[in-house]
Amino acid sequence: MIERKIRRPDYSVRNDYIKTEDTINRASYERMDIVLVDFGLDFERSTIGDFRPAIVISNTEYNRHSPVMQVLPLTKKLKYVDKPYHVFVDCLDCEDFTASGVCLVEQLTTIDRKQVRRKIARVTDKGLLVKIERAIIRQLDLEAVVK
Repeated sequence: MIERKIRRPDYSVRNDYIKTEDTINRASYERMDIVLVDFGLDFERSTIGDFRPAIVISNTEYNRHSPVMQVLPLTKKLKYVDKPYHVFVDCLDCEDFTASGVCLVEQLTTIDRKQVRRKIARVTDKGLLVKIERAIIRQLDLEAVVK
């Protein structure tokens, strides 16, 4: 029988801590901000990629103290707007947003704040906020928990 040694990480060097601190010291974003995110380029996957706007959905307080946050990607393609996991985002419902599009609730994802290039707009309409929250509840099958 061959015995293998398991190599344990050296916790005396805290480079990972320094990287996390660097991320936390970056600008934080508020819930419902629309930010430009680098989702990367991988053409062999089914998830959204490239640079695109996304709505910050995670809690503002959490965003201030964490190196990661949850976002909902947006697309200009108005395909499948009638699906319960897609929410139409009218630029008139947002402050400083110049293009309408669709919020892809089924692609709710956690990103590193380093992926955010800048804030570009903000969702201001309460009705749109409610539609997005309802779509998240439906997508994650949380309806039984809410009742």
